[in-house]
Amino acid sequence: MLQNIISKILKILIVFMIIICFILITTIFPIKFCISSFSDIKKDKFYIIDYYYDMSSWYLIGDEKGLFGEDNDFPDYFVEISNGPDPQNIVSGDVYLCTNTSFIIYGDIVEKRGNVYLLDSSGWDVLGEIKRLKGTCRPKTRKYLTIYDFKWFDYILESLGLYTNHPNY
Repeated sequence: MLQNIISKILKILIVFMIIICFILITTIFPIKFCISSFSDIKKDKFYIIDYYYDMSSWYLIGDEKGLFGEDNDFPDYFVEISNGPDPQNIVSGDVYLCTNTSFIIYGDIVEKRGNVYLLDSSGWDVLGEIKRLKGTCRPKTRKYLTIYDFKWFDYILESLGLYTNHPNY
């Protein structure tokens, strides 16, 4: 009887240790590295964008020539990614909603509607370091994204009732 109880406890501990090891290993395993400077960008045509939370929109802060004037308090150039990969549909809101996380979008502006530019995206990267919203339950890596920085993890947290950082979820 005692041996059966000890055997069950050992099985539970082994499963628990396997889960803990999986979480720890995947936390340090990079999925996508950040681009640290303009000289590291290998493509000729790209745009730098940030997410403007109050307007629920991307806005341009620079292009292949450099960053636009940093004295602008309000973004003048809004962006809609009309075609191709959009970080908002891939990366967790904890990452893209943080005001200091900038993204590189490779592609071309195909149309301008007022102060909104339509952009065809052929890919994206993170420029500089990754910032996250406060109170997030994700690893605090700064130089790369982990598997926990993508939308699938948001859906798991939401289904568990643990994801309430912003009103979009």
